[in-house]
Amino acid sequence: MPIGGPLQNSARNVVEEREFEDTGGSRRTDTGHVLVQRQMPVFTQGAAEHDMVIAAEASDVLGLYLPFHSWTPRPVMGSGGLRPVSFHPAHEAWGATQFQRRFEALSGRYVQEPDYQVWLALRVIGEAVIRSNSADPATLRAYILSDEFELAAFKGRGVSFRSWNGQMRQPILLTDSKLTVSVSPQDGYLHQRSTLDTLGLDQPETSCSAF
Repeated sequence: MPIGGPLQNSARNVVEEREFEDTGGSRRTDTGHVLVQRQMPVFTQGAAEHDMVIAAEASDVLGLYLPFHSWTPRPVMGSGGLRPVSFHPAHEAWGATQFQRRFEALSGRYVQEPDYQVWLALRVIGEAVIRSNSADPATLRAYILSDEFELAAFKGRGVSFRSWNGQMRQPILLTDSKLTVSVSPQDGYLHQRSTLDTLGLDQPETSCSAF
């Protein structure tokens, strides 16, 4: 459980890390959830001065108990509380509602992140073929990595690719699992090329040599 330091120093500054060990038992019966709720304040007590708590948990179970239970009241991000995602069923802006309804009609379930990512990957290839009027892989790769490429993706801004490492630059949704709280990059973050490059690895930071 990384604990973030003062934001004025560095948004990436982790002042302390702790590991919560699940001792087993049921969190749904025998007051198991009550036990976990009581453990969280003790677990987070005495932490160094921090601005937020970030939960990193693959099972997505215990991190959900952190919000409102930490010893020092702080925002919780990651596996519990506010979390960054590429897409979410609660996202409705910029035509996403129509996209979600079409998916639900075809599949009978809500859109998940892997669904959106697969759709986006196929959409990138299709858009490149149409715009470049070519099916040659080298031609498509060059066009996709060029400044000419941009694709609408239900996020309010066109997505594109960073030529220095091939990473897609795109807005990131911040959700509490029930609604879209905000969309990053946040207002006030500036960049000489694109504010989307404030997310992910920027050109001076990358060590990628493949591109």
